[in-house]
Parts: sequence; C-alpha cells; structure tokens
Amino acid sequence: AMQRVERRLVKALGHPLRLRLLEAVIESGEESPVDLSKRFRLPLATVSRHMRMLRDLGFIEETRTEPRRGALKHFYRASTFAF
Repeated sequence: AMQRVERRLVKALGHPLRLRLLEAVIESGEESPVDLSKRFRLPLATVSRHMRMLRDLGFIEETRTEPRRGALKHFYRASTFAF
C-alpha cells in the first residue's frame, strides 16, 4: 500500500506545473482551470490536462460547475483525504 501511495505522489508532484497548480488550489480554497491558465499565462488545454491528472490521482475534487460561453467552467478544491 505504501508503494502505491509513493507512486501516486511522484506522479502527481513530479511535474513542477502540477505542484504549482495544487499549491494554488490549496492556497485559495477553490480554483478553476480557466482562472489558473490566465494567472500562470499557460494554455487552458495544458492546465486542464494537469488538473485532470491531479483529480484522477485523488489530490483535487470538483466542487461545482458554472455555464460559461456555451461551455462549463469547472471548479476544484483540494481533497481532504489526500493530505
């Protein structure tokens, strides 16, 4: 079990951008990939991909969505069980 946890941590935090995104979510309490892409001046597709990975690994969870220009804006918070 410990090996599985370590692998998950390395995969999630082994990329500098994923670590920055996770820190931003933790600091503000809730973030959206749209807002993070603007703040870090990165393509939305890049931020969204890393946020999905953090979600799939259990570090963040979706809190809500908002309609936005014909699409959905997703919001995430840090998962309590991840820490």
